Amino acid sequence: MTDEEIRKRIQELQPFWHNIDLGDGLRTKVSVSNMNEDQAHPASKWERFREAVPTDLTGARILDVGCAEGFFTVEMLKRNAESVTALDEGSIYIDRMDFVLDVLHEKEIVDRTRVNLLCRSFYDFPFDRPRGTLLFPHWHSGDPVDIRYDFVLFLGVLYHLRYPMLAMDMLSAMTDTVYLETATTRSIDRETDESLAYFPAPDAAGWVASPACLEYMARQAGFTGIRVMPPEDHGRAVWVLTK
Repeated sequence: MTDEEIRKRIQELQPFWHNIDLGDGLRTKVSVSNMNEDQAHPASKWERFREAVPTDLTGARILDVGCAEGFFTVEMLKRNAESVTALDEGSIYIDRMDFVLDVLHEKEIVDRTRVNLLCRSFYDFPFDRPRGTLLFPHWHSGDPVDIRYDFVLFLGVLYHLRYPMLAMDMLSAMTDTVYLETATTRSIDRETDESLAYFPAPDAAGWVASPACLEYMARQAGFTGIRVMPPEDHGRAVWVLTK
């Protein structure tokens, strides 16, 4: 694609949630969306935990849940990840990420053949199962699984989920390391004394835990190492969970 063709496609796919460098002075984001993120999003989030991610990911298998347009998948590929399974339920995000990967692959910035791009629910795991054949009614924290990842990126996902504790158990079954970022009761506008509170909202309803509750959930799921990276301005932080 020529630069002009890339610019045209960027405009057609707006608004982008992730601002991704496509090389040659081209970026995906030309304006902010209605989600109150900054123009550079999610660069500030990445800066807060990038030093906790190995700089050489040779041989690593990674799962990126809620990948959106692929900022973090691209960063993993730049660190030479063996493979990244990138997952999002929003088909428009998958379409945008497909475009991003095409451009970066053509420019030899990343190898898109290392990416398995899926428009699926996290609860569809293992992802070779037919869509809608949910495993979770029979899921237990100690259940063995055939598919394991070296680590999972779980950024801005947990508070959207209907079953957050189940999600923690699933993460524990599929990996020993999780980079988790989520809203907590300290970072939402409404104040609450609850450990776990449900907040209905258009397109963003879900369970919001207190930091203490989130730590308890992680430990109940089997994660013994818990490292909280410096929070962003609005109080959200990245939690590095390990076994």
